[in-house]
Amino acid sequence: MGEDTKVRDQLAAERTRLAEERTYLAYIRTGMSILLGGVFFVGYFGHATIFGWVGWATIVIALIFLGYGFYMHSKSKNILSRILNRGKS
Repeated sequence: MGEDTKVRDQLAAERTRLAEERTYLAYIRTGMSILLGGVFFVGYFGHATIFGWVGWATIVIALIFLGYGFYMHSKSKNILSRILNRGKS
């Protein structure tokens, strides 16, 4: 019975890791889309217009979004590795 529980826990941890990786990739995809939208606004409308300022604000938001995604990914990765290492002992 103990071995069955161990395998089940390992599979649950692997599902959690894959779900976290999917979430991280979604952060990257969304952040890059926002970044490209901001670059378009700045490039198409110029720097001095209101749309240019919206573009710059969007670029800053995209960089914050990407940074947050990276931070959460590394935090979740550390937590998951601690859980997996605890299960091996």
